[in-house]
Amino acid sequence: MKNRPILKNVLCFLVCIFFTAILLPAAFATSVPVKCERYTVRIQEHFRVPYSGQYAEKFPKGISFGAGSGLCLKQQRGNGLIEFYTVTDRGPNTDGPKYLTGDSSSKLFPTSDFVPSFATLRLIRPSRLASISRVYPLKNNDGSDSSGLPIPPGLVGSTNEIPLDDNFSLLPFDENGIDPEGIAVDAHQNFWICDEYGPFILKYDRRGVLLEKYAPGQGLPEVLKHRIPNRGFEGITIAPNGKVYAAVQSVLDINGETSKKALFTRIIELDPTTG
Repeated sequence: MKNRPILKNVLCFLVCIFFTAILLPAAFATSVPVKCERYTVRIQEHFRVPYSGQYAEKFPKGISFGAGSGLCLKQQRGNGLIEFYTVTDRGPNTDGPKYLTGDSSSKLFPTSDFVPSFATLRLIRPSRLASISRVYPLKNNDGSDSSGLPIPPGLVGSTNEIPLDDNFSLLPFDENGIDPEGIAVDAHQNFWICDEYGPFILKYDRRGVLLEKYAPGQGLPEVLKHRIPNRGFEGITIAPNGKVYAAVQSVLDINGETSKKALFTRIIELDPTTG
């Protein structure tokens, strides 16, 4: 999922999915019509991503980040206030040209120091407005900021993308780079985020510090390393018994032979008590 410079109505579709998932079974049982609500999402200026690239004069107040890569319900109050936890993806990026040899695709990252984050999103009814109330930057287990830059070639999770800035200058790879796509919260208020790069399942504390990282061959089935680049995990949830479920976006490409003929995709069940 690519970030867009302007985040407006990004979560409309996601909110509809959420309410449909909750209300649809009841609607069939009681004949109550399903109702979807549309909200305009506002990103306050102090939450915007600083930008100092060659087009900085066009974005004097920075870039609005995309907070709708995934979401889960936090709480619903009697006064009509509904709160979600949302998560960004890897940050503003767009496709670039083939790089050097012509064999590797590139990605342009105009804000390469962007830190993937989860946030609290408030929906205020009946105003049909939504706003980010707090942002939690994700951190590696050593306390350093995470990044959305690609993983170096040859490592599990690499997409073989070459990171460039908006001047087409080479950016560094990050062996801890993440591309978040879904979020869930367990009974202990730990945050679980699924990732497209690895694909990885990442467990964070309530401050956004990494506690556990599950990777193909390290807590996850090794066969997942054959995911098609940028089609890793796309959704995550937690069952009442505490087990974590993550869905792979599409079929695997095992040994470069199955991307066109595989007949199924996969949902992974992870038991955090046993790993």
